[in-house]
Amino acid sequence: ANGNPVYAAEGPTGVGKAITFDGTGDYFLTAADVDALDAGTGALVLEAWVKITATPSGNQEIVAKYGSVGWGLYVNSSAQAGVLLGDGTTTCTTASAVTALSLNAWHLIRATWAGGGTAPSIAVDGGTALACGSNVANTISNANAVAIGALPNATNQFAGSIADVRVTIGNNTNDLSLKTKIPVPSFFVSGKLPAKQKPGNCSDSGVA
Repeated sequence: ANGNPVYAAEGPTGVGKAITFDGTGDYFLTAADVDALDAGTGALVLEAWVKITATPSGNQEIVAKYGSVGWGLYVNSSAQAGVLLGDGTTTCTTASAVTALSLNAWHLIRATWAGGGTAPSIAVDGGTALACGSNVANTISNANAVAIGALPNATNQFAGSIADVRVTIGNNTNDLSLKTKIPVPSFFVSGKLPAKQKPGNCSDSGVA
């Protein structure tokens, strides 16, 4: 881990523990590009539980594999959840029509992209999925690392708590063999937290 992200006492009900980021140097970053988490031209689902305690001053990334090409899930300066998807030609962001996240409460954010030629959409707490206005037609692949709590270049750092981050790649999101949970620490650089902050059992269920 970079900085001092800490395990929160309680995550969302039924999920378990979370990790809290202070927005100043706290994030997880993979050692290198993870090709298995490139969307390619197929389907993509991004999911995470988040809790914020204050409205961000700018975009704050929940999870991202993005430069000018790639994907990301974020919260904007109006406390709205957003999805970012770019293929190098078209960049599509959706957030402005999404209801603002209430503070000090857990919210489930889910973004989906059906594949080349379609627009991504996002839903909060199981509500109506709202689509971006532009279709993304080309391949979504890049050589960037994957980050939780920031962009891969360490900007747009997240302040709040994140739990159970999941990235699903593939055309059949019901097929669990296609579901990739981002593990801590097995994908990540120095992913172990200080001993006093480690939970009794750190599983590969994302950042829970």
